[in-house]
Amino acid sequence: LATTYVEGDLLSDLARQYTAIEPKQVALLVGKLALAISHMHGAGLVHGHLSPDSIVVEKGGEPVITDLGLAPEFRCRQDDESAAFRRAFIAPEIRESESESAIEKLVPQSDIYSLAAIGFFVLTGRAPVAAGDLYHDGVLDGLDEDAGGEFKQCFSKALAANPAQRYGSARELAAAMDHLYRATPLVYSVAAVADTAASNNVTAKATVADKQAGTVKPPVSENASAQPRFKQFDFQEIDGSHVVHLHDESVLSMESLVQTKREIFAMVEQYDPKRLIVNFASVRFCSSETIGILIQLKTELKPRDTLLYLCGMRDSIREVFRVLNLDGSVFEIRGTVSNALKSLE
Repeated sequence: LATTYVEGDLLSDLARQYTAIEPKQVALLVGKLALAISHMHGAGLVHGHLSPDSIVVEKGGEPVITDLGLAPEFRCRQDDESAAFRRAFIAPEIRESESESAIEKLVPQSDIYSLAAIGFFVLTGRAPVAAGDLYHDGVLDGLDEDAGGEFKQCFSKALAANPAQRYGSARELAAAMDHLYRATPLVYSVAAVADTAASNNVTAKATVADKQAGTVKPPVSENASAQPRFKQFDFQEIDGSHVVHLHDESVLSMESLVQTKREIFAMVEQYDPKRLIVNFASVRFCSSETIGILIQLKTELKPRDTLLYLCGMRDSIREVFRVLNLDGSVFEIRGTVSNALKSLE
């Protein structure tokens, strides 16, 4: 079997490294994986042994399923910690079967269980023991009752012990995750992110009290001038508008995305911009995590009455926004910074 080399990090490693992962982003991740698996099922194949160790996250943030076509090992040596970890994500009808009969019980719903178990792991840091586990975990406490209930219901269905009680197909699971992604609000607030940024000396943060007292005033520039105070992006003030120029290094890895998120929200807290432009001209790839940060930014800017425009997107990136129904309905997108500035006049 010939396969393409994929450069990136294992999802298992990333999930252990970064704990503040939005439920909304987990829904997007599982939805993407479910769409990929649906194509595999359409070809008459079932993966059978999906786990966080079989998902590679590329530098652009996109998940890639690996280990395709490899025979799953259902009996694992007890001293093999890695094998035991992977085994925890195998559907119970397979995991509890004898090796000889396990293949016969392998059905598309087996992969559906594994996909939901992977999402559960990203949320909680552990594999689920039972379908009701999510009800007893605190990871969804930040969601309102309706959103949290929908999230738990979808994952409980996908994690049902009986394959017949799970989603009928991977595409059906993908549709459910798409609904969750749209219906689930973001949990983490701009204040919390800004506090984290300040504690890590990303940038100095002016408090609301200081601003109200007039003791701290954001610098104002009459002309466009680069402000080298942020490491993850270039920053300008142009005619009263604040412009964030992203580049590939801002978004290529989970580590850089976390730092970019900290700096953007610290900038918002410090300058309280009324007109903000995010320029993608130097960005070649846009991951789901990047989109999640932008959605959170949009949500947190709303109470500030800040106008937000995105610009400079490559056609491939803008197409992603169109497919997700974010172009026009959620974000105002323009061709260039100049176009965005004119729209803000």
